[in-house]
Amino acid sequence: MPGSEDEPEEARRYLLRLLRYRPRSRAEAEARLRRRGYSAQTIARTLSWAEEAGLLDDALFAKLWIADRLEHRPCGALLLRRELQERGVPPEIIEAALAQAGLDEEELVRELAEERFARYRDLPPEERRARLLAFLGRRGFPASLCARVLRELTS
Repeated sequence: MPGSEDEPEEARRYLLRLLRYRPRSRAEAEARLRRRGYSAQTIARTLSWAEEAGLLDDALFAKLWIADRLEHRPCGALLLRRELQERGVPPEIIEAALAQAGLDEEELVRELAEERFARYRDLPPEERRARLLAFLGRRGFPASLCARVLRELTS
């Protein structure tokens, strides 16, 4: 229980339980510990312990997040950047992870657009284009890239 003499050990066990579900950024772990009511001192010690043990590593977290998203629900750098920022990953780590991922947005947009284009083949051309642009925009791709790929796809 927060406030007890066993608080540091309880905080570690709680953090380990969180990390069993999925990797966390340092900021996410800190927020969850704070929400649970642990003291600032216990939180700082627990986070330091986790970082030293290699359990919390924002660079690795960002790399894993990007790889998972690209494999299971492909999206663009804009969305990946926003998701990682929301999880408290520092901008320089995000940019390094995106660079390391070698994200080919044009190829990804083309693949997604071709797949969706087939689904929307019975729609009028303007509605099909609007739906494709909306879909790709929600996936975090730049509008100019989406428009160019769609022009190529429909010409």
